[in-house]
Amino acid sequence: MIYQSFHRYILHIDGKKLEEAYIRSKDERNIRISKKTAGASFTVSLYTVCFGTVISSFFSREICLAMICVIAVMAVCRLCFKFYYDRRY
Repeated sequence: MIYQSFHRYILHIDGKKLEEAYIRSKDERNIRISKKTAGASFTVSLYTVCFGTVISSFFSREICLAMICVIAVMAVCRLCFKFYYDRRY
C-alpha cells in the first residue's frame, strides 16, 4: 500500500509518466495478461496450500484442519466469482 501511494505520487508529479501509466492500464493486451496472471497465481496458490496441508497433516492436526478450512474458503470464493462473471458476461 505504501509502495502504491508513493508510485502514484511520483506519477502525479510527472505528467508524461502519468499519461504512460494511463495508456498502459487501458491497453487490452496488459488487461488480458493481468487476468491470465491472476488466474494462474490463484491455481498455484491453491496447489501450494494443498501441498502444505498434506505436509502439516504429519505434524499437527489443528494446523491441518485450519488449512483445510482455508482451501474450502478459497474454493467457495472461486465458485462465487465464476458464477458471478458467468452471469455478468
